Amino acid sequence: MRTKPLAEKSDGTYSKLVQDLKTRSERLCPDNPYSKDRMAFLHVSAAIYHLYSSQITDQKAFFRHVYYHEQLALLDRRELTNIRNQIQFTGTHELLRETQDGGRILVSFHYGSFFASLAALSANDLDVTVGMSPAVYAKIKTDLLADTQRLIEHDNSKLKLELVDMGEPMAIFRLARRLRSGKDVFAFIDGDSRQRIMDNEQRRIRIPFLEGALLISSGFAYLSYLTGAPLVPMISYRAPRKGTVLDFMDWIYPDTAHTAETYAKRSMTKLFRYLETRVKADPTQWEGWLYIHQLVERKNNPEYLTPEKNRQVPSDEYLVNHQRYGLIAGKSDHYLFDRQQYRLLWIPSELFELLDNRTEQQTVIQADEQTMDYLFREHILIPQIP
Repeated sequence: MRTKPLAEKSDGTYSKLVQDLKTRSERLCPDNPYSKDRMAFLHVSAAIYHLYSSQITDQKAFFRHVYYHEQLALLDRRELTNIRNQIQFTGTHELLRETQDGGRILVSFHYGSFFASLAALSANDLDVTVGMSPAVYAKIKTDLLADTQRLIEHDNSKLKLELVDMGEPMAIFRLARRLRSGKDVFAFIDGDSRQRIMDNEQRRIRIPFLEGALLISSGFAYLSYLTGAPLVPMISYRAPRKGTVLDFMDWIYPDTAHTAETYAKRSMTKLFRYLETRVKADPTQWEGWLYIHQLVERKNNPEYLTPEKNRQVPSDEYLVNHQRYGLIAGKSDHYLFDRQQYRLLWIPSELFELLDNRTEQQTVIQADEQTMDYLFREHILIPQIP
């Protein structure tokens, strides 16, 4: 393998940027209904509600850590040429240099310093096409290509990187042609809010994940089956005293003895098991908390009591349902965010002030009968559990 020159990390500059990022993260105000950070926090909180509520208790601190790692990943992309010597490749990465009859589908996740995958593409002189959602393509295309070009020049690499808008009608066929011509394809498969899986979309798969389940597009698994290209999973993570590790797992080869549906289900389940293992090790390094609520299978929790039964219980035996609802306010309007149903409920300012004054310990709510009926009906008030 050709050894490429690595620039020494500018510790002073990079360390200062990281410290500034930590300071900004600590200043976030997720608990303030009027904060610009509030909706992002509620999205993370909703994902926790459906996927990992037994393990994450301090959601505000957790949100600050997730924000920090998300922004650190963007910083690392801009600083790749300076932190290149901090990235270690482990696992099956050396197989990328072996001659293949066709292309490979490299898949990864928004975990750790996930743009470190660019360093692997550069180190192995790959000719790769990256599939991106339309909004992400429009937002970061220019910056991503510029950052990649700096890395190519730094590494003296033969890397060729092409970006494809997956919203284009013929995008999937374009990727198939690339694979059949011996070129590689790369994609992040944990999606984001701009790659929402709609209810009528075909080829989505239910994947058990943590304490819930995700509804995941299986398009790249079908592409693997169609073209015979193996799936090459990699995941980046930050390890104490090791820097950034980019781990390549066992390749997954299509098995035509099974149907495409069976292969897609098995391969996607295996891939997300890799992610699940890392998330359990350190959930804060997964950027997906910020948008995975779009792909979460919603819990169908039984409601606590019918409104009629609710009305038969004295109001001083009720708590505000903080687990399910969170307050959020705009310049003039006030809302309750429903973590279970992912909906915003408009509420009058008087009710907002009433609920905003409640604490976890306070249990007595006094309001007019119409308001109380509404609170019971929407299960904003729930019975205390003895």
